[in-house]
Amino acid sequence: MSDDMAASVIRCVLRDLKTRADRDATDAHGQMLAALSAEQLTLFQSASALVHRGAIKKVTALPSRRSFFRVESLSRYHKQQRADESSIYGIDVSSMLSQPLDTSNGPSYYNVLPDHYCSCQAFHESAIQCPTAMCKHLVAVGLADATNQLVELTIQDTDFATMLCAQLHTESHMDEQQ
Repeated sequence: MSDDMAASVIRCVLRDLKTRADRDATDAHGQMLAALSAEQLTLFQSASALVHRGAIKKVTALPSRRSFFRVESLSRYHKQQRADESSIYGIDVSSMLSQPLDTSNGPSYYNVLPDHYCSCQAFHESAIQCPTAMCKHLVAVGLADATNQLVELTIQDTDFATMLCAQLHTESHMDEQQ
């Protein structure tokens, strides 16, 4: 199955899940996903694991209601879990405003825009060859949204650009200090 077709199948399943009152997958969804290649099914399973770990955050700015999604990387998830086992979500918005790169473990999160964009390297590399390409973060956001398994955060409009472009903000801040 082509990447275009796989993306269509995944989007169809996610759209249907979102319209169901219980938001549970059915046998029909399983049959549709069974048509995916092993590689594409692995991508879907990786996305499902991110959702299961609670790694998907929907960030909404007020009062504009603009939003994007933040997907924590596995290294961030494990570090956060070790740091605070007693916290349900372990969310500290001030830490989310910081630079996304943890030099020891790579990016600590990826920003995802609902209209088909992810800040991860895999998306950038595959989107050049196939405009409908999907990375595990895009699929995870779609799955979390369709099944309502995400954490919703609200921020002020003034923090929106800082959170969305944290790396650029941090770099420009460092340039100003030099």
